[in-house]
This record gives sequence, C-alpha cells and structure tokens, in this order.
Amino acid sequence: MDALPPARCQMDVLQRSGRPADPPVSVVASLKWSQAYGGGGKWIIEMKHYSAERKAAVLQKMLPPTSLSVAELAKQEGISDVTLYHWRKQAMASGAMSAVTKKTAEGWSAESKLAAVVETALLSEVALSEYCREKGLYPGQVKAWKQACIVGQQ
Repeated sequence: MDALPPARCQMDVLQRSGRPADPPVSVVASLKWSQAYGGGGKWIIEMKHYSAERKAAVLQKMLPPTSLSVAELAKQEGISDVTLYHWRKQAMASGAMSAVTKKTAEGWSAESKLAAVVETALLSEVALSEYCREKGLYPGQVKAWKQACIVGQQ
C-alpha cells in the first residue's frame, strides 16, 4: 500500500450543511481506505456525529454522583476516550463542568449529596463501604451529609 496522502480536511461543524439553523454537533472522524471507487481505491473520511443532547448526557455521567471515569464511560458508551477527554476539556473551558475529581467530596453539589444519602439510607455498613469506595468517598462523609439533611429539616 502506498503512503498516506496528506490530510486536508476542514469542516465547520456549526454549518456542516450550509444552513445556519442546524444544531451544533460534535464530529469524530476516521480515515479509511475504500475499494468501492474502482481503480486503485480511495481514502474516505467517515464521520460520527453526536448531538448536543447526547454529548451533554454523556458528560453528565462524569459528574457526581455517578462520577464515571473516562475509560469506563468510553467502554460503556462506545465513544473513544480521546473524544471524551476533548468534550470534558471543552466543557471545563466553557464553565459547564468544574474540575471535580472522583476522589474529592468537596465538589459535590447539594443535590448530589442528598442523592448519595438517599441511595445509602438502607445499606448495611459493608454495602455502604463498598458504595463509598466506588464513589471515592468515606462513610463518615455520607453520615455527615445525612446528619446535615436531618438538621436542615428541623
């Protein structure tokens, strides 16, 4: 096979069809060799398009309380980890997502803390410890959140 031709691909994602009314989408491209064009074949660019809604739903899974890692999410959603890292970087740059890691509980919103309290309310100590390991928390943090919820209701 001959050497790859120089890549010359530029696409304005917001106006991919020439109509400014199209919603923004994320595009992932892959270069493939196709014999369908007769002769010696041709390099074609295959694009995967993701809607803004799909992108937002996937990014939401990176946030607490689920806090999936990029590797876990890539495997679960069938989206490359490079694409997910790019989306996360864009979301953090735009302020739509904060740099919260799985291991810090300080970045959890009040809603996420309440969700964790509700999810763990009926768990045994062993199950609570397992839940906390998965979420990057300590059982004491969840217990403190539960106490704060109780005090807030009085």
